[in-house]
Amino acid sequence: MRAFPNVVLLSALTALAACGEPVVIRDNVVNDVVGARRVDELAPRLVEGAELVLSADRRGLRDDMADWQIVSSDPNVLSVAPQPQDPEADTDALYYDAVALAPGEVNITVLDGDGEVQDTATVVVMRPDELRFYSRTHALAGEPLRVGVEAPPQVVVGGEGTFEVRYFAEGERLYGLAPLAGLSAEGVLVDAPAVSLGVDEQYLTLSAAAAGLQSVQLVINGVEVGALDVEFVEPYEVASVHLNGDDEDEASTGDPLAVLALTYDAAGEPVFGSRCAWFIGDLTISGEGERLNYSYNAALERRVTSVCEGVQSSLVVHGDDFYAAPSSSIGCSAAAGQAASFGGLVVAGLALLRRRRS
Repeated sequence: MRAFPNVVLLSALTALAACGEPVVIRDNVVNDVVGARRVDELAPRLVEGAELVLSADRRGLRDDMADWQIVSSDPNVLSVAPQPQDPEADTDALYYDAVALAPGEVNITVLDGDGEVQDTATVVVMRPDELRFYSRTHALAGEPLRVGVEAPPQVVVGGEGTFEVRYFAEGERLYGLAPLAGLSAEGVLVDAPAVSLGVDEQYLTLSAAAAGLQSVQLVINGVEVGALDVEFVEPYEVASVHLNGDDEDEASTGDPLAVLALTYDAAGEPVFGSRCAWFIGDLTISGEGERLNYSYNAALERRVTSVCEGVQSSLVVHGDDFYAAPSSSIGCSAAAGQAASFGGLVVAGLALLRRRRS
């Protein structure tokens, strides 16, 4: 399997003496696109346990690099191994699988067929000493919300609360996807889906069949790296629903848009994982979840109603092809297979920048 098409620069560019283009070492951890131009960013700190793909090329020039190699100065910190070569594939780039095995600093070097150094990069691997959690639903609605700071987040019994997990060490953010797992009390289901969309994002999805306070311990490769206390609450705790919709003012026919249902208790505190059904008049929209997806069409005005745990709210939108999905529907399939999901995760960056309306 080859590296992702957009990848991040891990080193300063080193110009070759005889060739006009430098060799570039990249990984698939972080990337950004401004307009049609890719912007390479430095990802200086990897989380211990991260699995990634390293690549090296001459910025797209078709040079034969079949006998080149990428080496690690300390395989005990960062192991690297060449991906199996397809006999019919071009050999104008190198692709190596890498695993951040232990804390430490390591140099990554590109060697040509004569063993000459063509580029180097420094990678620091760190074990997280802090985890921060953010609401997935609020992020989709363009309202970033950190949870678990002053009080445990509330998740509806029988629903699924989904939170982004960010790793930190010594106050600095760590990047990369590691095999995160959760240990919890009996009756709590824990999933840790991950996705690469511009920046690697790690999520935590929690559900339980009974109300009560639970503590979920989080581990990477058997080492505890943090914990999250969660208050599972009965569905009747949901007292209000706030609908947050994409701004249609600059939309064109066929653009994928979405409405997010944010639910709160009587004190105005967020409640996560609410099960929401959606309607247009008496017509039930397919699917269930906090996110209503649709295709914009100015000629088709609809009043959509969301009923979340028995509490409802309405909003007028313009479009068709409606379907609902939970905020926990993330991962690789969401990136490619759900074109209408939250404005399409394929164009997630555009959707997140869109002004929203209530």
